[in-house]
Amino acid sequence: MIFKKEEKNMRFNFKMSLYTILVGGILIIVIVSFAGILFKYNIGDAILQKSNGFGTANQKNVVVQEKKGISISFVGDILLASRIGININQYGTDYPFEKVKTLLSTSDFAVGNLESAVAVTGTPISGKEYTFRADPKVIAGIKNSGLDIVSLANNHVLDFGRDAFIETLRHIKDSGLNYIGAGEDIDEAYRPVIVEKDGKKAAVFAASRVIPSGSWYAGINTSGVAGAYNTERLVEEIENVRGNVDYVIVYLHWGTEREQEPNKLQKSLARLLIDSGADVVVGTHPHVLQGFEFYKGKVIAYSLGNFIFTNYNNPTVILNVVFDNKRVESVEVIPCMIKSYVPEPANDGQEKQDIYQLLEDRSINVRIVDGKLFEYQSHAE
Repeated sequence: MIFKKEEKNMRFNFKMSLYTILVGGILIIVIVSFAGILFKYNIGDAILQKSNGFGTANQKNVVVQEKKGISISFVGDILLASRIGININQYGTDYPFEKVKTLLSTSDFAVGNLESAVAVTGTPISGKEYTFRADPKVIAGIKNSGLDIVSLANNHVLDFGRDAFIETLRHIKDSGLNYIGAGEDIDEAYRPVIVEKDGKKAAVFAASRVIPSGSWYAGINTSGVAGAYNTERLVEEIENVRGNVDYVIVYLHWGTEREQEPNKLQKSLARLLIDSGADVVVGTHPHVLQGFEFYKGKVIAYSLGNFIFTNYNNPTVILNVVFDNKRVESVEVIPCMIKSYVPEPANDGQEKQDIYQLLEDRSINVRIVDGKLFEYQSHAE
């Protein structure tokens, strides 16, 4: 499946059109009124200061061009059932995303992990402590949020059985959203969504190394999720698509809950996937933020933690990656806080710095400067 940038632009631009007409009229009046003042003081000859993250270089007569490449945002676990579902019933489907919608919409594409079934059918599977099923109406909120792709490769999407799982797939397909890491058979489960902008393509895969039962795996004639315990199929798919796209991303459900650092299996798997052709590996499941690593010039985000979940005051981030010139051009984190279940941008300088420092302390060879990630030589593995 190929999802083009233009599809997201149509949705966002339509919503903004009336507002743009009004603001545009006001701007024309302002520009005409102050044009003489601007030319009198030679504003056009002002020096543009361009920061490179570590210092500032003064440049004159710089033409600022539109950002090139493909920009993709990633967020962590999204739960729209349980107590969040109760709040959605009261405040509406857009409520969980209201304070981060603009941030997600500014990237070309955005990806998150949908941590539940979305259905009215099914019954909770026996023997599982936590089972989640969201009302199908939540799909409208996801659609409006700026998210374009949801991973279903996790340990909750089959909580209410296969009928509810198939219903979940149908609701997502009908909405125009894309899903990865699951499907009606093994081929669909391991099939990437390919996003495209300006002729550049990125393949986005998902798989889970946290699966309650082997019966959850997708098979030749069986619906289910893509697994990452045995990496042979995932590696094969990455190698197969590598020559047909410019970039490869793998979004994984893995690790140990509440652990602040990645375990050895996470590290070895991430590096294997990069050696096989991935440019970025992004993780979820531990429910807390883990750190980052640069490996052979590629990026590993070991855990983005929760994004919308039953937390009252927990740090989270939006990870923004820009791909250009056949490589990862830049990596940035936007610090947020989950407050009363839903995310909002960090509201002061100290809160941001605390999140930057937390991430840097948990990372392997990364420095964070004004939210931008840079590699440095580390004595770690």
